[in-house]
Amino acid sequence: MIVSNINKRNLLLACLFLLTNFVFSQDVEFKNSNFKEDRQGLKLAKVNLAIADDFREKGVQKILAMQDATVIFKQAIFKYQKAQNFNPNNAELNYKIGSSLLFTNQKQEAYSYLEKAKELNADLPSDFLFYYAMALQLNGDYTQAIEQFEQFEQLQNFCFLVRLTRKRTFLKIGEMGNSSFISTPSMAFMQSWCDW
Repeated sequence: MIVSNINKRNLLLACLFLLTNFVFSQDVEFKNSNFKEDRQGLKLAKVNLAIADDFREKGVQKILAMQDATVIFKQAIFKYQKAQNFNPNNAELNYKIGSSLLFTNQKQEAYSYLEKAKELNADLPSDFLFYYAMALQLNGDYTQAIEQFEQFEQLQNFCFLVRLTRKRTFLKIGEMGNSSFISTPSMAFMQSWCDW
């Protein structure tokens, strides 16, 4: 009788532990039903997200044009952090912060945000694999980074990104008259992996 009570208690504790992990690792979307008590906070968070998304898009365009975008990404991160303070359990927000950090002087912080995004929701945009691989590489986990790059390489969006980047790179090379212009690890990776 004593043994069965101990087993029941252990089983109950194990179930509570699993339930707690499930509840606390859910992706919480920025929608009214998730924040019934703080509608004003939600509204402000959504405004910050929209502004940050605009900054991030401009930053990505600058990167693709081979221009420095550090300041723009820092502005995006500033606004994303305001939304993050309101809701830290949103996978997409963690992904956007992490990917933006990779283009600043705070690259080392990107991994924790990207890892959290992956834990909250495995269904992320296809370029997540590329950014996650970059963060793994910066973290010194080269084997995992290669695996993530290879998974990203299999996606169709990869060659579109490479072609767009290649076109802009060759325009810059022509302007500079220098074939050694391509020096970033991501460009070298893209050149070696995409059939053009």
